[in-house]
Amino acid sequence: MNQPTPDANLLSYLKQQIDSAVNQGDILIIVPPFYNIGFIALGPYLLQAIAKEHGYKVDVLHLDLLLANLIGIEDYIEIQESPSFWMLGERMFARSAYGLPALGEDSAQTNEHFHTISPTNKAQMYLNHGHAFDLEKYQKLEEQCYQFAQCAGAIIAGLDYAIAGVSLGFCNQINAAVAFINHIKHHAINTTTIIGGSYCEGEKAEALFSLSENIDYIFEGESELTFIDFIEHTLSNRPYPNRLIKPQKAAPLEKLPIADYQAYARQVKTIMGEEYYKHKVKAVWYETNRGCWWAEKAKCTFCGITEIGFRQKSIAQIAQDLEKIKAQVPDKFLFFTDLIMSSGFPDKLLNYSADTDSYPVLGMQLKVGRTIDEVVKLHQINAKYILPGVEAFSTSLLKKMKKGTTGRQNIYFIRNAYCFGISTQYYLLWGFPGDTAKEYTSLLDMIPSLKHLQPPQLFDGAQISRDAPYFTNPEEYNIKALTYWKVYDMIFPKQANIQQLANYFVGDYESYSYENIHLMEVIQKEVVDWKKNWAACKLNMMFFMGRYMIYDSRKVTKPEVVNHVVSEEEAKKIMSYQRHQMGQSQVLDWALEHKLGLLMDGWYLPLVTATPELLLKLNEYSKVTEAVSVLK
Repeated sequence: MNQPTPDANLLSYLKQQIDSAVNQGDILIIVPPFYNIGFIALGPYLLQAIAKEHGYKVDVLHLDLLLANLIGIEDYIEIQESPSFWMLGERMFARSAYGLPALGEDSAQTNEHFHTISPTNKAQMYLNHGHAFDLEKYQKLEEQCYQFAQCAGAIIAGLDYAIAGVSLGFCNQINAAVAFINHIKHHAINTTTIIGGSYCEGEKAEALFSLSENIDYIFEGESELTFIDFIEHTLSNRPYPNRLIKPQKAAPLEKLPIADYQAYARQVKTIMGEEYYKHKVKAVWYETNRGCWWAEKAKCTFCGITEIGFRQKSIAQIAQDLEKIKAQVPDKFLFFTDLIMSSGFPDKLLNYSADTDSYPVLGMQLKVGRTIDEVVKLHQINAKYILPGVEAFSTSLLKKMKKGTTGRQNIYFIRNAYCFGISTQYYLLWGFPGDTAKEYTSLLDMIPSLKHLQPPQLFDGAQISRDAPYFTNPEEYNIKALTYWKVYDMIFPKQANIQQLANYFVGDYESYSYENIHLMEVIQKEVVDWKKNWAACKLNMMFFMGRYMIYDSRKVTKPEVVNHVVSEEEAKKIMSYQRHQMGQSQVLDWALEHKLGLLMDGWYLPLVTATPELLLKLNEYSKVTEAVSVLK
């Protein structure tokens, strides 16, 4: 690759920054753009801790933070959060990695669904969320990325690490990873270069070799055990036998050390400053398990996680780790990296120790709970931020996804979490094979009644990801002509094995939503309005002067704010999740008429919120659970 002369001023600035961030250990692991700069990259810090136990020093270098500091935090986040089909992060380093045109091929058509995804109507999975592709602006940012890659690569090469690795976790980091490896190898041919991380799964891992001859080794899947063996070979000048390094066995989670969160904090403060660390870094990551216990029963049809057996740390180990992490970073909340929390996790933690004050504020991905009691226990373990697997409010659509939950359970869970001050971040999806009109018209009908509850992050078309059942068994879902997104041809070189590298695919199948895109756009507008106004909307019950008052500012039945006064007996019925048929209860029929609840699948679903104390007092059915058959 022809290497232009790096910019002297940038070279001097970055050398000072990099020299202050790393200490020239045995091995360097780079966190490339466009990682989410609000979070620690857990993998490199875990390998750092493991290497330390074996007497090796691993330095972690955040090139993601250095680039964000260079181009501006807002522009960095704009690139990182841009629509997937833009592949904007990959475009920023396509020239640096392969000598492609700036921003890759056909950059002027980046925002054209039918050019970058597919010529079929399935390209419309991304409705307009207000993202504008500013070609002139992104060309200027790409030039900065180009100069950055040259300079950073030259500086790192000069540090004389025996091994230089790149942590590749997500799309939008691939070309940056290749660019840095190419530049390092250009200046330091004897440096051993490696790539590992969560993107290096299955056939994608080996396919990365097709992007550059400068990649010496790639770690596929879990690397905690093979990493130390590889270091021993390399530092003693014994070439490792295989370029693609596969895990020999599963890592024993119980024996893995925790990351050095203080080392991470020091680097963030060094590069971004104290104020950034204090106000912008909200959370750190921690891992309690690997795999997905639900996928072992019935993998969600659109889920692209790699099939591995579910295993977890002991509750005792988790509790001890939580205390240590809080001691290291007491002002940050802790988010579990787990794909799904183990079944009954809050119960187990509370049974181990009812005193959770020594634990951080927690965030986690989890399966939707069915009772108020489950939300109470989340509250008791200090879980404030959760990502529940919602995806839809239609039971029939959820069955098509094999989610193992119902629409009413999803809404009930969101309502209960709201009452306990737990933030829910979830998505509503459309565009599934065999979906029907009712699955979307019912959503449109119910949104006005839900506008006091936390809204979804997005309403978007479901993607077909590698390793998802839609990808591995397309015939089962009548999906034909499955092919990777065309944008991959624009961001990778001609020799790339894109068929195995690509993570996103599109195919032909019958779908009501794709045949009625206008309805999806109408629903999306309702969701946007919901997100805009939900904090001001209230449907709340309170106890005042011996009576129960329901305050309703949703303006769903009348154009003005409505107040209802009910007795305690009526309040109990209105607030309780229960089976119901019209005409069975005058109170519940009245509540349904005033949109205080929904009738779904033969159940009355309460929508009125209350304080935790009042909610528990009025709920007569907090112990109700439903028999749920395993979806096949």
